[in-house]
Amino acid sequence: MLLFQIRILGAFELVFEIIDFFRLLGYTACEFCSVKQRGVKPVRIEQLSHLRAVVEKRSFSAAAEVLFITQGALSKSIKSLEDELRVRLLTRKRDNISLTPIGSLLYEYIN
Repeated sequence: MLLFQIRILGAFELVFEIIDFFRLLGYTACEFCSVKQRGVKPVRIEQLSHLRAVVEKRSFSAAAEVLFITQGALSKSIKSLEDELRVRLLTRKRDNISLTPIGSLLYEYIN
């Protein structure tokens, strides 16, 4: 029971950090709260773990292997995260994946 409570508190802490991150991007409280009204899915913790894996492995295919999902699903998850935040998080080149400045800020936030 205590472990469950700790996990819930950790999740709330992460939510507040994400809200702070949105404020850094210039979102107002109203914009953050109206995510569902805009028809865009809210950011999920799963998407943040996907971003972390891609950055650490420097490859979508290697990250997908570690996460036990398909490369397409991983790519879709990252794209959805970028669409929700309305920023580009990764620079994708043929043999290289790197973080944009905003992507670096988010990556620091989730670590």
